[in-house]
Amino acid sequence: MLPNIWFTSDTHWFHTNILKLCDRPFTTIEEHNEQLIQNHNSVVHTNDWVFNLGDIIMGNKQENIPKILPRLNGTLTMCRGNHDSNWRRPDKDYLYMDHGVKACHNSIQLDLSDYGLSSALTLSHLPPKVPGMVLSRYDEKFYKHCLQDNNTIFLYGHTHSKEKVSAHRAINVGVDAWNYYPVSLDNIIQLITSW
Repeated sequence: MLPNIWFTSDTHWFHTNILKLCDRPFTTIEEHNEQLIQNHNSVVHTNDWVFNLGDIIMGNKQENIPKILPRLNGTLTMCRGNHDSNWRRPDKDYLYMDHGVKACHNSIQLDLSDYGLSSALTLSHLPPKVPGMVLSRYDEKFYKHCLQDNNTIFLYGHTHSKEKVSAHRAINVGVDAWNYYPVSLDNIIQLITSW
């Protein structure tokens, strides 16, 4: 039996300002942190695979990472996000891998043909470069790190948009778009087949 697969991004545990910046419906960062852990563990089981596409934990990483990652169900693989200690610094991967992350990448290409998906998935913290892409001033500095659209289906985070599909063949898996839960591969396949 194949494991269930989940995707998420931009949890921003311990980031007090995210409550206002993204209008997250929590009174305190402690409530936010606990609810996101509860949401994660309510759908992800021990043997499931989870791909977190970055911006996982804010603040003092050495202090905060051990407070969250060991509490999460599933086998966790991460794409490095711009707020993660290992963003463009793979020598910092140990901060995450010492606390349960199986592997850290800048991007991942997944062949999920065993799950009935005919197209590969490209996972990256940043959205793909697509013609006509509109960026905020903040995002312009990250544009050089965006991957070219390569005719795969892109899963990404970073934007904090509530829109699930932002461009053809690009799906936002950030928690802001999915009611603060990880999104299942089944949900991703449903979106793809509706195109």
